[in-house]
Amino acid sequence: MKMSKNAPCWCGSKKKYKHCHEEWDNTVNVLRLQGQIVPEHHLIKSPDDIKWIKKAAVINNGILDELEHMIHPGMTTLEIDQFVYDYTTSHGGIPADLGYEGYPKSVCTSVNNEICHGIPSDRFKRRRYCQCGLHDNLSPPLCRCQSDVLCGKS
Repeated sequence: MKMSKNAPCWCGSKKKYKHCHEEWDNTVNVLRLQGQIVPEHHLIKSPDDIKWIKKAAVINNGILDELEHMIHPGMTTLEIDQFVYDYTTSHGGIPADLGYEGYPKSVCTSVNNEICHGIPSDRFKRRRYCQCGLHDNLSPPLCRCQSDVLCGKS
């Protein structure tokens, strides 16, 4: 994409292109001409984007740390969903799944070895989170067994 040096930059910074991404784009174009694989504009994150991504990661880690200790036999995915909603919103976030294309819950969950995630119900397990349009999707397995040996913990 060829831009005028004085046009607003494509990144949305409201700076002139020549003072924002022109040098970057020139470097990327040289690499592209050399046959290198280079990122498209939409993959390049601003310092503000990176700040929100880091905040999302902190919230995600906090949720996972708490869930690791609170998951127990008999816990439902509805309880997990409520915990994720409460934790996320109390830390300034908005659950990514909530309201996405009409999705009614804060997490997508799966039970045991199910591959497809589903809507929380009276079953149990996993999660996802969003902050300001930037998503951090993290779905580690969390054990809820009577025996840690059955879960692979020792």
